[in-house]
Amino acid sequence: MNKYVIISLIALLCGCGNGGHPSVSGSADPKSTEVLPQENPYDKPFPDTILPSAQYHLDWQVFNVDTSVSAYVNFETEQWWLNSEYTFRGGNKRDARFGGHLDSVPSDIEIEWQFTTDMDLKTTNLGTWGGGTGWTGQPICVEWPDEYVLHKDFCQLEIIFGSLCGKIYFLDYFDGYQTRKPIDAGNPIKGTIMVDPAVKGRIYAGHGVPHNQPFGLISIDLLNGGKVEHFPYDADAYRSWNAFDSSPVRVGDFVFCLGENGILYKFYSDYDKFKLHSKMRYRVQGASSTPGVESSMATYKNYGYFCDNNGNVICVNLNTLNPVWHYFNVDDSDASIVIEEVDGVPYIYAASEVDKQHGHGAARIVKLNGLNGKEIWNYEMMLNQVVSDGTHFDGGFYATPLLGRGNCSHLLFVNRVDNAAGTQSGHFIAINRNTGKLVYEKKLDCYSWSSPVSLMGPNETEYVFTADTHGYVYLFDGISGNLVCKKLIGTNFESSPLVSQNLVFIGSRGNQMYCLEIK
Repeated sequence: MNKYVIISLIALLCGCGNGGHPSVSGSADPKSTEVLPQENPYDKPFPDTILPSAQYHLDWQVFNVDTSVSAYVNFETEQWWLNSEYTFRGGNKRDARFGGHLDSVPSDIEIEWQFTTDMDLKTTNLGTWGGGTGWTGQPICVEWPDEYVLHKDFCQLEIIFGSLCGKIYFLDYFDGYQTRKPIDAGNPIKGTIMVDPAVKGRIYAGHGVPHNQPFGLISIDLLNGGKVEHFPYDADAYRSWNAFDSSPVRVGDFVFCLGENGILYKFYSDYDKFKLHSKMRYRVQGASSTPGVESSMATYKNYGYFCDNNGNVICVNLNTLNPVWHYFNVDDSDASIVIEEVDGVPYIYAASEVDKQHGHGAARIVKLNGLNGKEIWNYEMMLNQVVSDGTHFDGGFYATPLLGRGNCSHLLFVNRVDNAAGTQSGHFIAINRNTGKLVYEKKLDCYSWSSPVSLMGPNETEYVFTADTHGYVYLFDGISGNLVCKKLIGTNFESSPLVSQNLVFIGSRGNQMYCLEIK
């Protein structure tokens, strides 16, 4: 087993840009109604533009909390973490380029090690959450600097994840043994934690279920004995639900995080402090409800992209937190946006479910121009919502899409929840990302919320690993869709996996975290 460095925490933090920006609201006039240029040098920010799709569809307000720090992000190429793996789906583009690699043609999947979490059996009005991991629940891998390993309570290469039992675990990459005492987060964690790539020893996690107070976002200082700092209920939020399933992302000196309370937060983060800089709340004009956000924001330069529970896809300027454009994608969107950069232009992929449509409706994947929100194509399918024991199971896309690479560089992979004929059925599908046409679909044993990951084999041949909610794991040949291997491993894989070399790390509902070897 080769040691693979997913995150390096040894680089220096780049400086912050110049300038500040006053608080604004959605009543401001747009600065331009023209389509933005298609070519932008990387060292120049995208325009501070509010296009009509945002101006005339959104009401928003920006709160500038700390004006002592410049509001402008520094996104220069020297900031190496833009392509590092430290948050959900790796880094800022959410494109899951984890570095999966195979030396030969694979044929089998075996358990290398497994770890058992504690169980939280407390009964609440939201159910019993147990242990293991839920959606999105992806583990993170970190290689700590030598000075931390020699003098602190750090293992060189750690797997870190938050659990539904309310604890954050630290495991040895190679054998799955605990490397330190778990941290009590106070409440179940459903989402993916973030390891700050620029501030060594700091991690962030969001509570998913309010078993205890305070309930919200937490920051943890591992160098200070695991000290926990809370960011609880926000009186400025339109929505009172203060869960944070979204995984934060870093740009320049700032960490951005989205809440299910409908607020985008911008935190200033350096070695001495983690403090709120500004925040933006919004509503769709004329809407009767305020959406929450469960997806994780993707970023490119000074633009950030996210979607919400009402199907709104929004681009914001990370400098000002003003919306740039808005697109409506029909229904609830929990999957995170994925960015594909082509000749300096960010193209984004966003997916939706069948939730608000109740029973039967359209689920979509769309490709949009990230500069102006213009639709390139959409893949739409009529799917079902199933109700079982009073709980509804939505059709559509919970999984975040995966950009194909190598011989699959024209494909987009994703898991689709069909719920056909009253069953909880699903498919693994491939879409041509140039045309939006379905290339193939492969039936899974049950629906899947877990996001697929890839491993590159000989001759740039791509293989795709995924898992379903019946506990099966699959390995597909990406170009043909042929099944290489299928095995029953766990009980319910809602979580998304992390892949490193030929190893896949994935947690299940119940109380297990697995390291699987692709052989």
